[in-house]
Amino acid sequence: MDEINKHKDRTEKLPVENQSKKSKLKLGLKFPWWFKIMGFLISFLLIGVSVFFIVVKGIEFGNEKVGKWLSSLMISMIASIFLTQPAKPKHYDEDDDEDKIKLENELSDDMHLFKEKNIPLINSDKDLDKIELLEARKDRLRQLKFKIITRELLTHLVFLSLIYMCAFAYKDNFSFRYQKAVRNLFLDEKFRSITNTEKFWTWTRETLSRGLRAQPWYNGDQPYGLAGFVNDFNSRLIGYGILRQLRITYK
Repeated sequence: MDEINKHKDRTEKLPVENQSKKSKLKLGLKFPWWFKIMGFLISFLLIGVSVFFIVVKGIEFGNEKVGKWLSSLMISMIASIFLTQPAKPKHYDEDDDEDKIKLENELSDDMHLFKEKNIPLINSDKDLDKIELLEARKDRLRQLKFKIITRELLTHLVFLSLIYMCAFAYKDNFSFRYQKAVRNLFLDEKFRSITNTEKFWTWTRETLSRGLRAQPWYNGDQPYGLAGFVNDFNSRLIGYGILRQLRITYK
């Protein structure tokens, strides 16, 4: 804009108008607007037919598996329609270079800034130099490109933020903490130091058997009302504890 303000007192006619008209003609043949509606209808029809045959075939797997599969299918389809597809960058044909044509058309719309409107002229009879005009045009194109790139970066940033929220913000860490608490309750240092049968039975008496039932509180009081709970006073034991031996075959 500094270059434009510098030479605005000498601009009356610019050769960019013919070029912008030619660029507008390069856009080529376009279908009527109702072709988009037909395309959407055909797409939804194909999707509906596909889902119908998949559901009919999926009855063989049972209601539970089909329900889980359909729920995951609907979630992925909705996420693709409302999140993935709108966030994808637009594809431009290299031959037509529609992006450049769009910028040139926007530039031609801004040509009224170059016209004299109640501005005192110093040398109004002298046109802009071609080199200076080219530099001003390049500056304006760079500004428009910068706006488009900034808009795309912000769109992708919002999309990545939504993906991050879906992946991590609502993730439940309770299962990990619970598994860690159970391991600390039964798999202590005595279990890690087992090397013979004597140490194994010592671990079963002092750690395993005590961990399967709620022990007295830290002040010596009995854990009333916690019958059937393990020694973390939170997890209830269903049935009784079972030791399962996994035999490993050496090749």
